[in-house]
Amino acid sequence: MALDLNLHKAISDRLGVNLNARDIFNRKNKKNSGRPNEIIKEKSVGKKLDDFKSKMTSFARTNLFEVRIFAKPDSVQKPLQERLRFSCYQATVPGMAIATTEKDQGYRSIAYQKIYEDVTLGFYVHGDMKELKVFQDWMKLMIQPDDNHVGYYDSYTSTVEIKNLDTQQKEVLTTTLYDAYPKALSAVTLDAGSNDEIIKVTVNFTYRHYKQKYGGNQETTAKGLNEITSPQRKNLTDGIIDKTLTLKQRKEIFDGTVNEVEQEEF
Repeated sequence: MALDLNLHKAISDRLGVNLNARDIFNRKNKKNSGRPNEIIKEKSVGKKLDDFKSKMTSFARTNLFEVRIFAKPDSVQKPLQERLRFSCYQATVPGMAIATTEKDQGYRSIAYQKIYEDVTLGFYVHGDMKELKVFQDWMKLMIQPDDNHVGYYDSYTSTVEIKNLDTQQKEVLTTTLYDAYPKALSAVTLDAGSNDEIIKVTVNFTYRHYKQKYGGNQETTAKGLNEITSPQRKNLTDGIIDKTLTLKQRKEIFDGTVNEVEQEEF
């Protein structure tokens, strides 16, 4: 390949030495030698991005849910129970809060009680207004409207199930409210200027406690102390105190959380 003499002189003057063609081409090759590494780095970044996308595309949807209410009294018609299931357009999954004491001199606050927040459910109302009446009748079991007579607790408490679904309509999370009952029923707003608006009501439910059941493989912790029985826990505690557990026994119980190297027992 012919080398431009002007280019040869310019490079030689810039570097302060007299270079031949081989030196120039070697320097150019060295300059470009890092390109394959850059390509590999770009491919590595692209692979990580693809992995991130594949793991972050399956999100839970707010519109995939189902609510089942076992309304009181027990004589409520089953078709009406089913209608409440399909009429519910809005629901909340209860959160969790812990009541704690004031901080002591050591800046510690001690947990002493769970706090359960109310759950709000929204319903579309059909033309016969039965969605509204069923909750009014339920609340009459608590307080009689004519004489303020208070009903028995067991006569008006029931169970409510809130189910989160996936895109295949499979149950992912079921939240069951125990000893639940409607605490507040919203007012119905009427408007002569709204021709196509559907009447909606919201109901605030209070409850004694709730339990949650996950429908798939949603374990977030490794096997360990939380999954052993009470007798095993007692034996484990005694073994730790008495220093009688071997390394193998500890590895089996703690799921391999101890070091692989054999340790001297004291």
